[in-house]
Amino acid sequence: MRIKKFLLYFFLALGLLVATVFVIGKFYNNQVKDFVVGKLNERLTAKVRVGEVDLTFFDNFPQAAIRFSQVSIADKLSKTGLDTMLYADRLYLSFNFWDIWNKNYKITRLSVEGGMCHLAFNEAGESNFDIWKSDSLNKEQSDFQIALQQASFEDVFFKFTQPDNQQELRCFIKNAQLSG
Repeated sequence: MRIKKFLLYFFLALGLLVATVFVIGKFYNNQVKDFVVGKLNERLTAKVRVGEVDLTFFDNFPQAAIRFSQVSIADKLSKTGLDTMLYADRLYLSFNFWDIWNKNYKITRLSVEGGMCHLAFNEAGESNFDIWKSDSLNKEQSDFQIALQQASFEDVFFKFTQPDNQQELRCFIKNAQLSG
């Protein structure tokens, strides 16, 4: 009898929690998406194209995340302007669920699923992956920070080239996690 009562309360609490997260997600979805995308656009120098943007609570549980679908970041060193530095089927920027309540977002995790990444230097030593505006790196904003503690890659083709040293590395990353 006690086990049935415990299970009843447990599943009621779990159902209430899921319903609360769902309602919060629907209520704050556009607000959080617009805020994060706006802050990223202020800080990036590269052209970024995105198919869809969603706020998700379950894809990277227990953290909340902004999920970008069909993300393409242009290679800023490309002479034709058609090359791509990064393409991802899905890219997640994760943050603490409570950041939504506090309106103080701290991105702590980056996840890339399905795609390709080509990091390169040109003959002058310039990199295509230096895509942050220099003044945005020193600017400490209380409402939006990027403080990555973990990056993960799944099913990503990776290429690195450095022509002055005649280096080229190509590999397929099935599953990798970086932290630090």
